[in-house]
Amino acid sequence: MPANELFFRVNNGNWIDAYTNYGISLDDTAMSKIMTPAPNKSPVENKSDLEHGKRVVRSTSGVKKDERNLSLTLNMTASSMATFLTNYGKFCTEILDKGFFDMYVSHQDYTENNQTKHVIYRLTYIDCNQYREFMFGIGKYTLNVNEPDPTNRGMTSSW
Repeated sequence: MPANELFFRVNNGNWIDAYTNYGISLDDTAMSKIMTPAPNKSPVENKSDLEHGKRVVRSTSGVKKDERNLSLTLNMTASSMATFLTNYGKFCTEILDKGFFDMYVSHQDYTENNQTKHVIYRLTYIDCNQYREFMFGIGKYTLNVNEPDPTNRGMTSSW
């Protein structure tokens, strides 16, 4: 993914381009992981030895969505080892060390009432597993995050 595709919201509320600021792009498998629907929560059930089977409470308002964990493969590119280490440090300090962050991918933008809107993922950081070290200008990492409420993907900054 080149510039203008992956964005993170920083503390001041502004969106920054992940590629321009950190040299980070999503791996080609990451979009399908992001777009995979969140699981449903289990229905309310009751088993009794006095009845056959079990009772399932069917909600008239539909099922509730459960949290989901995502493992997103990131590619970090840089022209030198010094730039790579600087960008890596900035990404850890400005995004991951905050514990939670907002992210959107421009491929999912849509238009509503003549306004461009984003599908915003509100994520909590779990950990980052290293696949390969910096070699020939690229490092590959797996960022493990949690989306606590998959129904909260609006334009506002509220969690």
